Amino acid sequence: MLRIKELREQRGLSQASLASSLGVAQNTLSNWENAKRAPDSEKLIRIADYFAVSVDYLLGRAVSPSHGNEKTAAMVSGGGDYSDLTPEAKTALNDYVDFLREKYK
Repeated sequence: MLRIKELREQRGLSQASLASSLGVAQNTLSNWENAKRAPDSEKLIRIADYFAVSVDYLLGRAVSPSHGNEKTAAMVSGGGDYSDLTPEAKTALNDYVDFLREKYK
């Protein structure tokens, strides 16, 4: 179950305003909220980024809304400048860092 409606209502947004911000039609958003259709992966990422939550949280697979970019923020504060990366690139970077942590434990 997607948490789009829950997140939208928590922020006091109308379907029309959120749909406009996401670049989709209001009826598309309504279909997502009512589980008649599902957004593609690109739209899931855009929605998660909009609400600053993880895709897993958006999909109902995680309890915490924590966005994966806290790790990227920590890396940035450690000296690297990754501020120009796209959200997808930041996610890939986070995944790679996780991989390296596991490999070199």
